Amino acid sequence: MRKLGMAISFLLLLLSISGCASANSITISFETNGGNKIDNIAVDNIDSSFELPIPTKDGFTFTGWYSDVELTTAYTFSMIPATNLILYAKWDEVVVEDDSTDYTYILLSDNTYEITGYIGSNTTLVIPSNHLGKEITSIGSFAFYDCNNLINITIPSSVTNIGYSAFYNCSALVSITIPFGVNTIESNAFANCVNLLNITIPSSVVSIESDTFWKNNSLLGINVDEENQHYSSENGVLYNEDKTLLIAYPIGKEENDYLVPSSVTTIGQNAFANSTHLSSVSMSSNVISIEPTAFFNVSNLTNIVVSNENQHYLSEDGILFNKQKTMLLLYPKGKSANTYAIPIGITSIGPNAFENCDNLISLTISSTVNNIDTVSFWNNSNLLNIYVDDESHNYSSIDGVLFNKQKTVFIMYPAGKPETNYSIPVSVTDIASNAFANCLNLVSIVIPSNVVHIGDVAFYNCKGLTSITIPLSVTRVGSYLFEYCNDLTIFAEANDKPTGWDSAWNSHDLPVIWGYGS
Repeated sequence: MRKLGMAISFLLLLLSISGCASANSITISFETNGGNKIDNIAVDNIDSSFELPIPTKDGFTFTGWYSDVELTTAYTFSMIPATNLILYAKWDEVVVEDDSTDYTYILLSDNTYEITGYIGSNTTLVIPSNHLGKEITSIGSFAFYDCNNLINITIPSSVTNIGYSAFYNCSALVSITIPFGVNTIESNAFANCVNLLNITIPSSVVSIESDTFWKNNSLLGINVDEENQHYSSENGVLYNEDKTLLIAYPIGKEENDYLVPSSVTTIGQNAFANSTHLSSVSMSSNVISIEPTAFFNVSNLTNIVVSNENQHYLSEDGILFNKQKTMLLLYPKGKSANTYAIPIGITSIGPNAFENCDNLISLTISSTVNNIDTVSFWNNSNLLNIYVDDESHNYSSIDGVLFNKQKTVFIMYPAGKPETNYSIPVSVTDIASNAFANCLNLVSIVIPSNVVHIGDVAFYNCKGLTSITIPLSVTRVGSYLFEYCNDLTIFAEANDKPTGWDSAWNSHDLPVIWGYGS
């Protein structure tokens, strides 16, 4: 009996010792100070093989764990501490090999520097965090514009702003590290970076301006840090924080079909622009606003599907209309039909409705249409004819060219017409904005002496034009009249620029012969 009691006592002692070991187990947490996240670990034993994890941080070298947030006391493990522990990572910035003369700078009003340019030839670049002892806080507009050698870029954590078109057309760029600290990414910041695959938006970013990722043809995902209070992402698609606004669908995503999440109420400007794989987009009843350029140049898009319960939009044969079917909003670019007749009942054709629809050869405007936006048929490169129902009270056509009913307003010359010469009818007094835009085949346009007004960008990208005469009758002219007409000489019958001509009418200072014919 005594032996049994001793055995029980010994067993209780073992359990007591075991319990003490368990009680000595502690949790170690890690604050990596901008490095990769490291999960907490539980420690109840230390032997010669025990090692603390080593974090990583782009552009920095890890120098050790510290027990205080001020990073004054380095921590070494020799025994299990008495309580749970938080360790703090210390870093040294990687010394940048690039000579500072590879960059150009300006000193900002807050006594920090902005990088304004880069003239080096490196393929991998760690941008410095300071210059002449002062922090670099901004990457300026066009700073790395057209730097085609750059493949990898690391931006320092001192930077708070990435400027307009800062990395525009860095065509070889595959990866870029945007650090915590960046607040603003301006418009076109990474536009035309055709090999950029993925990008991560840190939690510090509060503003991403329009077209930041314009024509990033290989982009598969835009990923937002979960702690960001202004933006979010799902499957690589960029939204505002509560996913009510769809901001950007990466161009390189390979899915053919996309279902807009039911939380989305607005599809933003250029949200799906230039996507090459999408053929069908479906949206729920909750969508109440679609920006006119949301589906700009989605080359294979054939079908837009709208929930029958939607109170603002409907779709028919993949074409997008308003709910009342009085306004045609979007004819998908990828539809294969060569001809299309606007349905009876449509009163308005929206901006960009048929933009870049290269398959269309002819369009027929129904009698009910009373409003056509000046960019409704922008850049329909194969469009030969626009026909108008004879019953129309608002429009007419001659040889496939669109006019108002009275033929006093010249509205549109189809861009695909093969003729090289065209004389505007003498009845015309007004040439509308974009009237001859992208008409690459024309080499001669005759403007009659009755014309008094020519709208903005009326002859945009008419690259074949070598000369044009503007009659004395023209008293009002819009802006950027001859944009990209690089070989053009202008013969103006006026002795000098009339006061009614916009100051930017000849924005590229093409040669002008004033007083022609006098």
